[in-house]
Amino acid sequence: MLFSPIHKKVYILCAIWLISSVGYAQNVFNEYSNFECSQSKLIAIPFSVSAKTLNNKPTTAINQIVFYEHRDQFSYWYKLVVTDDRLIECRISPINANDSYVLYIYKYSKDDFCNKVFYGKMKPIKSSDFYKNKNDENEAFELSEIKLKVKKNEAYYFCVLNTSPSNCGHSMQLIEGKDTMNIKAIHFPCSDEDIELKPIAKKVPQKKIAVVPHPEQKIKLDTISVNTREESIKSKKIDADLKIKDELTGNEIKILPAGKNTYKLAIEKGKSYNVECSAVGYKNFDHSIVISEYINPDSNIFDVFLKPLKAGDNFVMNNIYFYPNTYALRKGSENELTYLLNYLTNNPEVKIELQGYTNGDNRCKKNKAYKNKGPEWNFSGSAKKLSLRRSEAIKKYLVQKGVSKQNINTKGFGGEKMIVLNPKTLDAIEKNIRVEVLIVKDNGL
Repeated sequence: MLFSPIHKKVYILCAIWLISSVGYAQNVFNEYSNFECSQSKLIAIPFSVSAKTLNNKPTTAINQIVFYEHRDQFSYWYKLVVTDDRLIECRISPINANDSYVLYIYKYSKDDFCNKVFYGKMKPIKSSDFYKNKNDENEAFELSEIKLKVKKNEAYYFCVLNTSPSNCGHSMQLIEGKDTMNIKAIHFPCSDEDIELKPIAKKVPQKKIAVVPHPEQKIKLDTISVNTREESIKSKKIDADLKIKDELTGNEIKILPAGKNTYKLAIEKGKSYNVECSAVGYKNFDHSIVISEYINPDSNIFDVFLKPLKAGDNFVMNNIYFYPNTYALRKGSENELTYLLNYLTNNPEVKIELQGYTNGDNRCKKNKAYKNKGPEWNFSGSAKKLSLRRSEAIKKYLVQKGVSKQNINTKGFGGEKMIVLNPKTLDAIEKNIRVEVLIVKDNGL
């Protein structure tokens, strides 16, 4: 492995990422167990077995690209199945120089491996099991290069664990005799490098954005402009997400930006479309209408009016993310925060309450990987206190951007008001981990 030097004190307790606290009911997920080692990438040793699955003939160099899924955002798993005694070498390096990863290796051949890791009943092998440095009892990830004797009919699990705030992905090189397997594991959208190799994962074709013409008739499309406005103040444009679909075919119509909160698209006269529009601080607009009947004939503009929320109304900030066990905001939260910022900036009379929620009421422990980072990375305490800190982190961001702190109150409810009880999927977990916004005082219109 080619790692940047990692001091022995930065020992990572894999259980923080990979194991929920012992004592929870089996198969019940929580905020800190969003991994799935049962979906490990399978690699056969010797590699000629793997090569035959790719091109029906042995090869001395196998190049593959794999992609992180959402569940893999903190760790990526490989399962090596051995059909003959071999000596293999392994090297791992980050795709992005700012990232860092550590490696854990397990040896286990039964089907209940993931269950044992989940409950802390399985430990990674020590360096004394490696071909080199037999007298060194350091953990596997502290070695700069691994040489491992693998045995026939054994299975080995490699866990590549992310220990940095960002995670663009890693490269892994496995060498077995004269054969080499080069794997590039990419985590989007962090990595934007050109991909020259054909992905192993099957690419799902995107739905074509088009209007399907009748075979006997050439359809004439009219290009129109669309504005998103506030219903109470019709001259006031607002930031909104707009989606328009052909009601008959379900195909999404291509929408192009044409200025601030103005868009252009092509529609068919007399045809019904489903119009979906959402904006922070406003009720969702979701109607099927004949757009051509609502166009201003003088300006060729179609206006979508959104009704502002009133005092007592609340809404969920769906796209705000935090690193597990912390109140440090993750990348990808900026757009949602900007929408909330613009809403409060354009409505200075509005007062809100930020309400944080977690998935359950488990106590939170510090992650030693973040020892040298700020306090938002090193939280220890109750889930209720963590949810409050997350609300306060959002308030801090808004106040730094110019919103009056008197207009924002914060509360933390921890595991109260769970949307999904006993969640067993990642989607269900994410519904519980949320920040809601309560309108305390509206703009009085």
